[in-house]
Amino acid sequence: MFNIAAMVAIASDVVPVAAAYAARKRLPQDLLILAVLLCLYLGMDLVAATMALNGIRNLWLGNLEACVDFPVLVWIFHQWEPQPRNKAILRGLIVASIPLWALTQWQVGGIQRYNFAGRSIQSIVLSALAIAFLHRFAVYGDERPWTNPRFLVALAVLLQFAGSIFAFSFGFLMETKQMVAIWRLRNVMSTLSNLVFAGGFWCLRQSGATGG
Repeated sequence: MFNIAAMVAIASDVVPVAAAYAARKRLPQDLLILAVLLCLYLGMDLVAATMALNGIRNLWLGNLEACVDFPVLVWIFHQWEPQPRNKAILRGLIVASIPLWALTQWQVGGIQRYNFAGRSIQSIVLSALAIAFLHRFAVYGDERPWTNPRFLVALAVLLQFAGSIFAFSFGFLMETKQMVAIWRLRNVMSTLSNLVFAGGFWCLRQSGATGG
């Protein structure tokens, strides 16, 4: 399933990492953590690509990524949430996410089996959090959203995970030929997401703003 779309998606991982490095002196804590996560994405995608090219199973890397990125991204949205009650709910979700993931991973048969059900749920939750932030920003936020780094980050998360809901919902086809076209769509959305992530970091370099 390693194709041109996958190669472009992996290459695009470099773009937000480079943009974050360029803005490194202006990164607030939340976006610094995001930059570290994007570096992790880049490293894991390179390892996964190398394994795929050598005919080595790499599904466990996707499971490891899902175990890490979900609590990190929820924490970032928690940092942006103004309502104490909602912040408490997100904290609870962060605490519960890893044991719940371990439980669903065990249910699907271990680390070597892709946890498509759990990843679909994660994608829905992260898409909902991104939509909620974008809605709040549209109502109360800056009149120039395209210059606000957090607006662009939330949009990138929405692109990445809303685009993934469809693909992960068909995870039971993971090792079949039918999955190639579905995964190609996810790679396209991932590439777009990386470009928007990069735009968020570039806003910091251009204006020194931290968003809100």
